[in-house]
Amino acid sequence: MTDAAPVASPQGTKRTRDQVDAEDAAHQNNNATNHDADDTSSDDDDDDIGPALPSAAAPKNKKRRKLAYEKLYVAALPASSRYAKSMMHKDQLCFNTFTPHTDFLITTSIDGVVKFWKKVADGIEFVKEFKAHEGEVKSVSVSADGRSFATAGADASVKIFDVITFDLLAMLTPELAPRSVCFVHGRGASLPLLAVSHEASPQITIYD
Repeated sequence: MTDAAPVASPQGTKRTRDQVDAEDAAHQNNNATNHDADDTSSDDDDDDIGPALPSAAAPKNKKRRKLAYEKLYVAALPASSRYAKSMMHKDQLCFNTFTPHTDFLITTSIDGVVKFWKKVADGIEFVKEFKAHEGEVKSVSVSADGRSFATAGADASVKIFDVITFDLLAMLTPELAPRSVCFVHGRGASLPLLAVSHEASPQITIYD
């Protein structure tokens, strides 16, 4: 009977513990190398895209335009600690009247407005305004003692004012349209006397 030849095991050669550990270490090194390569590729992609653009909301530094004679303009700006309200007339002035002894300025304009101003140490101070006439003020008069003021208007009326209290004392409507007015009483008179001339007549009327 013939002896059979030995047959090799299909499972191959058995590996030792050291060989298994060495293969695991090599596999981990390969994974780390591949991960680094992926990171490098990502960085390269970022370099290709470029840096992030600035936000549209970011303020732009604009260069300020410098005016000629800028310092001169700045020096001429008002330095008052508060603003003052303008009390000027809205239309053309027709009469400026200073009252004797009482230190008032009375201004009238062609729109029928009468304004009282009081003289003070550093100028004049607005006191009161009247819409005295519908239309132009044609004539004005102040008494010799500075206490009474009268106006005649294109609306055919006459107005008499007390200067000290800046009040309207009387409103007159003559039968004939007034042309001019004039106080004719002297200082110390008990009552003011006002003379009124008329447009269509040589007649002069005296009012007390």
